[in-house]
Amino acid sequence: MATSVVMFAVFTAAYNFQIAVALIASQTLAGGGQIYGILMSALGLGVVTGSLTVAGRASTGVKVILLWTAALAAAQISVAAAHSITLLL
Repeated sequence: MATSVVMFAVFTAAYNFQIAVALIASQTLAGGGQIYGILMSALGLGVVTGSLTVAGRASTGVKVILLWTAALAAAQISVAAAHSITLLL
């Protein structure tokens, strides 16, 4: 049961990020491929940083996964709320 709850939380926040980033770049930020590239580069930097952070921990569990999922959801909401690329940088 716990696995199902965790997967629901993760998929809700992260499963559609590729489409969400493209829509945010084109609709919210009124940009094109360059803005999309900047957002995807920032996403890649976050993935590497997060992976190294989690890999350095002695243990992970449901609590850690839910915490990072909430952080990802908060980041997506803040990006969606910004109407300028300068606000994001």
